Amino acid sequence: MYLLGNKSCVEHIRHRVTLRQQLYNWRLLLSEAGIWGGCCACRCKEGLSNMVLRRQLAEVQAARALLRDEIDLREEFTSMAAHELRTPLNTLYLQTQVRRHMPAGASVGDDRNEAMVQRDERMIANMVRLIDDMRDTARMQHGRMPIHPQPMDLAGMVVRVVQGFEAQAAAAGCALTFAVPETLHGYWDDFRLEQVLGNLLTNAIRYGPGSPIHVQLECRPPQAVLSVHDGGRGIAPEDCGRVFERFVRAGDHSTAPGLGLGLYISRQIAQEHGGSLDVRSALGSGSVFSLSLPLSA
Repeated sequence: MYLLGNKSCVEHIRHRVTLRQQLYNWRLLLSEAGIWGGCCACRCKEGLSNMVLRRQLAEVQAARALLRDEIDLREEFTSMAAHELRTPLNTLYLQTQVRRHMPAGASVGDDRNEAMVQRDERMIANMVRLIDDMRDTARMQHGRMPIHPQPMDLAGMVVRVVQGFEAQAAAAGCALTFAVPETLHGYWDDFRLEQVLGNLLTNAIRYGPGSPIHVQLECRPPQAVLSVHDGGRGIAPEDCGRVFERFVRAGDHSTAPGLGLGLYISRQIAQEHGGSLDVRSALGSGSVFSLSLPLSA
């Protein structure tokens, strides 16, 4: 009777029931929010995982593309090497067949015999050069380019190499001239620099038959600068940087012999000396290859 008759008490009970209902609703809401928050967290983690996977997949695909390019380059290199080695071997084989089928006691004459011997020597030298280029390229792929600097006279080396190319230049109709100081001493690898100059002269003769070639050595402190000027077909400006890459040959690839490694190796040799090898050229205007070397080690 007290509870029912007392209005304030009834209101108090209703208020408590309302509070309990609101508290239950809040607990339910917070519980649902916790579940939703957990789902969001899971989704965020899943999103991050997907991003990482996509990035890793892109890296794997890029690595596979690089590997495929490297495999393609090696296959191309193998094909080129086989072709370039077969050419001098075929010439040597034909020369031996000529000698084999000569009648007993017959003579080809001193002049012809000398020409055949010179041709044989040239073919053998070409094969040796190709093998050396392949060996040097393999070494560079593993970070090894042997350089052994010693005190040397760069001017004397230039004269020696140029004179060694005079017969080859004359056969191609190239007037070969040079200008060097009396001496130019420094601390370099004589063998490797001879290799660089030999590559530059070989290219000048190969791509500019019948054109003049001039070799110049200058002392421009703090550098020595060796330049090879040729009057050949020249190189397009967009190709001037590419000629120093592996397997790239200037000019017409279908007719130019070689593996496209000479300039690549030559620039590596220059850089190992702390120097540089650059080219200035334009189509129809010839080329100037300049080797710059520090005068002091």
